[in-house]
Amino acid sequence: MTEFDRIINSNTDISALKNSTVMITGATGTVGSYLLDLLLYYNKIHGANINIVCPVRNLAKIPDELKSVDKLDWIEFDLTKELNIARNVDYVVHCAGPTRSAEMVERPVDTVNAIALGTENMLEFFRKHGGKGFLYLSSVEIYGENFDETKVLTEDTMGAVNTLAVRSSYPEAKRLAETLCVAYSAQYGLPVKIARLSQILGVGKGDNRLIAYLCDCARNKQQIVLKSDGKATKAYCYIADCISALITILVKGENTAYNIANENMVLSVRELADFVSSKYIGKSVIIENKATTIYPKSSYLVMDSAKLQGLGWNAVFGLDEAFDGLIG
Repeated sequence: MTEFDRIINSNTDISALKNSTVMITGATGTVGSYLLDLLLYYNKIHGANINIVCPVRNLAKIPDELKSVDKLDWIEFDLTKELNIARNVDYVVHCAGPTRSAEMVERPVDTVNAIALGTENMLEFFRKHGGKGFLYLSSVEIYGENFDETKVLTEDTMGAVNTLAVRSSYPEAKRLAETLCVAYSAQYGLPVKIARLSQILGVGKGDNRLIAYLCDCARNKQQIVLKSDGKATKAYCYIADCISALITILVKGENTAYNIANENMVLSVRELADFVSSKYIGKSVIIENKATTIYPKSSYLVMDSAKLQGLGWNAVFGLDEAFDGLIG
């Protein structure tokens, strides 16, 4: 049974998307591309008749095998500009936005604009052309820094973000985007939901972040070198479980925020690196703790997913399955 089959069989909420039109931004990124592939598989195997529209920044990044697919349309679109297409949609899943820490420090203005203006532009499009549901992908980083290892983050937790740190361009813009979602829902009566993602175990094309790096090391039997102390701790979540959660929130969620995290997958960066090294490489992990402003300070960001579980969602993939799937 494929991962897609396991998602479809374990999450009956996906059936609500049959015979609808779904818009996915960021469909060439890690989360968006997996969601797109799942819906295309659902169409092919189950005759779901889902029309999919994908606005992307660069049409050249579209994989060749997806350029001419039935019920899939690509639109070139700059997030910071208004989306002017005369097409109604039932659902919007807004995945697009900066994800690389270096970009958040080197291009903080662009980061804020892409997140805040991009979200406003998509909400405005949904206000004019949408119907059943808008889902915004936020981040665990909106909770700011937490160094209390006894504190689990619920959706009403108010964390601290240093507004004078350049790297805060990302979490502060994400917070503003969430407020825009709440504002559009309140003022215009729109069904807008927010998904706060933990660290997702998934790898996109051209990805050079931690998970991609660990997977590359595993495939090449290369010794892992960490550029931090490895103490940062999060609740991780495998990409397949994340996508299942997004569908549940989109279809059944209320106009509020939901944490997406696997509470059985809480690890520090060092523990995660040690796991990969022990299972796939057989070499010790090297720590090169260099001072940098690119990454957030090591903190304890473990999200509580009870609210999401209340909608009927549960994670089904463990750490071994996750990395076996990623490394292939």
